[in-house]
Order: sequence, then C-alpha cells, then structure tokens
Amino acid sequence: MASNRSDFKTKKVLVYGLGRSGKAAFRLLTSLGAEVVVYDDRADSLPQDFPGTPTAFFQTLPADLLQEVDLAVISPGVPPDAAALKTLRSTAVPVMGEIEFASQVSSIPMVAVTGTNGKSTTVTLIDSILRASGKRSFAVGNIGYPFSAAVLDHPDAEFFVVEVSSYQLASIQEFAPRVSIITNLASNHHIWHGSQDAYHQAKFRIYENVPGQGALVYPAGCDLSRRAAEGHRARSISFTWGNKEGDIHHDSESRLILHQPTGEVLIDLAKIGPGLAFDYHAVLWNLLAACAAGVGLKLGRSDFEEGLATFQPLAHRMEPVRRLSGVRWVNDSKSTNVESTRYAIENSHARLVLLLGGRDKGLDFTELASREEGHIKAIVALGECREKIRSQLRDRIPVHVAEDLAGAIGVARGLAEEGDTVLFSPACASFDMFRNFEHRGEVFKELVNQMKPEGTTQ
Repeated sequence: MASNRSDFKTKKVLVYGLGRSGKAAFRLLTSLGAEVVVYDDRADSLPQDFPGTPTAFFQTLPADLLQEVDLAVISPGVPPDAAALKTLRSTAVPVMGEIEFASQVSSIPMVAVTGTNGKSTTVTLIDSILRASGKRSFAVGNIGYPFSAAVLDHPDAEFFVVEVSSYQLASIQEFAPRVSIITNLASNHHIWHGSQDAYHQAKFRIYENVPGQGALVYPAGCDLSRRAAEGHRARSISFTWGNKEGDIHHDSESRLILHQPTGEVLIDLAKIGPGLAFDYHAVLWNLLAACAAGVGLKLGRSDFEEGLATFQPLAHRMEPVRRLSGVRWVNDSKSTNVESTRYAIENSHARLVLLLGGRDKGLDFTELASREEGHIKAIVALGECREKIRSQLRDRIPVHVAEDLAGAIGVARGLAEEGDTVLFSPACASFDMFRNFEHRGEVFKELVNQMKPEGTTQ
C-alpha cells in the first residue's frame, strides 16, 4: 500500500549508502519535501555526481543523529553485519530498504522477479511483453535502474517490472507485487545471509504480500518454491520444458503451451524463431517464466510473440559475439556461479569448448562434470582457481590451463572445430583480473573480435 506522499514533508530521513540506489532515494525523498541527511561507511566525501548537497556523515554514524531522524532508508549494498546498521536497528528509528521505500511511495502495479540466475533477462522479457501489450512499463531495481529513480522519473508508468535480490527481499515490509516470480534456486550468497536456508527464505518473501487476484510463478521442478506458494490466496503458475508437468511448458514442436485448462499456444517458436535476431534457445527458460507472468496478468498471444520479437538480449548474458570459421563465440561473463554456468551450457545446443575460471567463490565445479560432461568437448581453465578446476574435472572432461583470458581464447580456438561453440561462462567472480563482470565481458568481446580468419595475416 502506498504511503501518503505528504507524510514526508514533516520527516527527517537518513539515507544510508551513496551508490546509485542511495542517490535515487535521496532524489525521491527531496522531491517529497523530506529533510534528508546521508551516511556512508566507506566514503569520505559526497560523490561528484551526487544530486544535491545534504548534510553528510562518513565512516562513523553520530549517536545524536539517531535521536533526530524519523526514518532510515538503506541501500541494498549495505551488509547486514555493518556496525552502523546494527546500531540503527538497536534504536527506535524505523529502517527500510530502498526497494521497500519506493514501493510504499508508488501506487503503480508491480511485477517482481527474483532467483539465483536469470533475473535480468526475465525482467527484460516481461517488460518487453508488457510494452507490446500497450502498457507504459519500465524495468527497474537490481537490473541497474533504481526503483526510487523510476518512481520519480515516470509518474505516468502503468507497470514497474522490478528485479529484486535476496538482499533487498530480506528487509521488505509491505512490498506487494501483482505477480511475483522465482526463476530458480541454487547455492549462492549463503555467507551474506548466514545459511542456505536463510537465503531461500529471503527469496520466498517475494510471495508474501501478493494480493489474492495476483499470481505466484515458479519452476515446476522446484519443490522449495512450490511449498512456499502452497496455501497462498494468489494463483500459482508453474513453468517447465520438455514435458507437461508445469502449467506452461515447452513441447517437442517448440511451442510454449498453457497446459491447463485450455492447451492454448502462447508462442510458436518454430514459426517466429527464424525471424528473430538472436537464438531464442538462449532465453527459453526466462521466456517460460515471462509467459507465466503474462498469463497471471491476463495478456494474450500477440503480446507474447511481439514482446519476444522486440526483445533485445542483454550484454554479457549468453550474448552472441561472432561466428568465425564455423565456430560460434558466446559471452556469458555475467555467470559468477556454477549453477549459472550449468544453465548456460544447457541452453547452448552445441558441442562446447568452455572457458571457465576467475576468483573462486568456494563452489564445487564437479557439478558440471556430473551433469554436463556429454555436452562439453573441452574446458579451458583460467584465473586464480584454474588449478582447482583442473583437479576437480580432469578425470571426466579434458581440461587445458591458461594464465589469462587472451591465452584461454588462443587455446579455445585451437580446440574448437566447425559447428562448435566457444562459451565464456566463468562460474567465478571477476575480481582476480577485472574490475567487474562487465569489464571482463568487454575484454572477451574485444579479443574475440580481433581474431583474423585462418589463412589471413595476423
């Protein structure tokens, strides 16, 4: 339920965190007439692009300030064990996350998406489908456009499609999407949350406030998500591929079908797929989830097909780079865990030379061998954990080692034959060699695009 915007004219609000979300919360609060002060644990001054000159505190939160503020809005990057956050929570000051704050200020309907992998692509697909239906829709939240900024920038919006991380969900209160989606669940962020169960419970909170006329969406094979949806007043819609276990499934004729009760074809991929500018297989799982959301919103077949036709694949997420000498090169630098890489492998539909490695997150790479070895021709391991990858996988899949990305690309080119795909899906963090996954992906694309066809002068 949206708060009365006039309430903030009498409030003094602390914004904790000066990244994109903190800046956006500051802008929105200021527009509502609140007196805003800001704080950051790590900074020592306001960023040059900060949208104002508020009273600011850094590294130490003054005790007397906590007696003056009426509310604290927390950026999603603030860890739960931060000393200043613990101090805040020990006081009577109400604390809410930036996503929660924006949702309380706005009365515009929301579709919310969470999951271990595939959130951003699913959000973008739902946004594309809504736009195809004629709605003024905006993809916001963890996808990179802060929710608070969208609430301020687009008062005439008809839908916000919100990507929500487990960090953000852990602190929601009244966040009430019309449709909530869990794309999948796997091991991730258990250190931040304290346990794997706590991570899952944070994800399930996305269903908490969905109204009775809304919908809960989850993969048909995910028993944890199914149990979390059981007994809820909203409609449950599951999705899957290859069989009819889910309410929406992908069949052998490449159709997405609403199985119950009508058998309605939502998208005939065999018909429209050849006209797409990308391989729809790379987004099939996300598309199933997006169509389930669309069914929950009562959208029609033309909306689904036009939404897919106008969809633009996101950078660094199963992004085609080039085809050279019959070999496809694909950039999936966004993959920072084993489950994400497994998903990329399943959606590649070709023999693979897999580029794997970076900074280790303590994950078990043998999961790839046990489930995907028949699909992987060879692995090229690079980065800090290359020896761990080799030791865990060499008995099941041929593993080659390279010190850096350029060397790995050279080895992969020698291994790949016509019809193969070289998939860069690292399953690791990027910080051993790169600023972030975007930087890693851009370097990969640059190196691949510099390659000359065989037989030409290098």
